[in-house]
Amino acid sequence: MATERVCVYLGASSPVNAAHTRLVRAAFDEGFDRVFVFLLRWSPARHGTSPESGENMLRKWLTASLSVGEQSRLTLEVVENDHDAGPRMRAVLGPEAIPDVEVCFSQKYAGQEERIQSDWLPIYKNVFENVKPRFLVDNTDPGAPACGTAKFVDAVKKFKV
Repeated sequence: MATERVCVYLGASSPVNAAHTRLVRAAFDEGFDRVFVFLLRWSPARHGTSPESGENMLRKWLTASLSVGEQSRLTLEVVENDHDAGPRMRAVLGPEAIPDVEVCFSQKYAGQEERIQSDWLPIYKNVFENVKPRFLVDNTDPGAPACGTAKFVDAVKKFKV
């Protein structure tokens, strides 16, 4: 049996329609078997946008853009703490799974490989054997300047009307 390829994005910022949707689409197009998107709870609500409303909006956008099969291989959740991501992935994948895990990082962390290795990869290495970082590119980077919280807030306001 082939090793399952898993991609995970853990973001501390509010979700961004186009960037997060492109990130998930690109991961499936690249052949990942599972994609995890964890939205780190932010507090207080940003411009009146809670993490739950962000999750709901992003889920609607992804439901509209993914096939039913892709939707079944996507996990989208709000988490309280960054260290919750690895155990949540383990719960979904099962105790016996030995996937290849690629952890997505925004370009804003380029040059911070030591910090990535010491602070963030252990979140996943404590749960999985095969973990490596991957840097996102312009069109799939929710932290890229062309995206950002302000554009997401505008999109949610339009949706709520």
